[in-house]
Amino acid sequence: MIEGRTFSVIVTNYRERGSLRAIIEKWLMTSADEVILADCSGALVGDSYFRTILPKAEPRFRMVSFTHDFGTKTDYALALLTQGDFVILGDDDVMPSDSFVDDLYNGWKEVGGGLIGVIGRTFHGVKYKGDTKFYSALLIDKPVRVGFVGVVYFAERKFFGFDPRGLKSNNVDDLFWCMEVFPEVPKYVVPVKSFMNLPEASDKDCMFHNPVLKKERQDYYEKMYKKNYLPRGRSV
Repeated sequence: MIEGRTFSVIVTNYRERGSLRAIIEKWLMTSADEVILADCSGALVGDSYFRTILPKAEPRFRMVSFTHDFGTKTDYALALLTQGDFVILGDDDVMPSDSFVDDLYNGWKEVGGGLIGVIGRTFHGVKYKGDTKFYSALLIDKPVRVGFVGVVYFAERKFFGFDPRGLKSNNVDDLFWCMEVFPEVPKYVVPVKSFMNLPEASDKDCMFHNPVLKKERQDYYEKMYKKNYLPRGRSV
């Protein structure tokens, strides 16, 4: 709890990562009031792996297991079951430090609300890579207003109560949330240094190394840009 406000964290995991226990334990060292692990491993590794490595007798922690991997829709569905005034969605390859929640909250206050993330891009045209500019919380010293945020999402819980039915791919979930569901809500990358990005488990899972995923993201970005940004002359 910070200033009388409560914070819920959701970490979604679908693959075996040796760092998962450490990540969960670090989240429990922050100001988070509850930490939920969404176990979407299903038949990939089975929930027995997760159950053997997780903190025991920790009242702020719980795990929800799914027999099917519903992808990032799981995050938004579970957000509605949290108790926090704010919800934080964290990737399973992000290691927070003790002040991470406080720093995100302070960044949110500085910009006056909206959707907060640790990476994002500004939009200047229809090409995802050619017409956008990338920003990282680790590399800036003041907030930057962007068109979408990613990796770690921080927002008031009211921004998670939406129908995710149209979200067909994990590869565009951040664009779906920011460009299709809440295009009018301000988004910011805020200068936060209290976290670390861990290496990807596999390059083939990474968009930057997969031409099919890159095309999918480009096509969706272009469609949403033309629908919700270009007609208004916006170039955030």
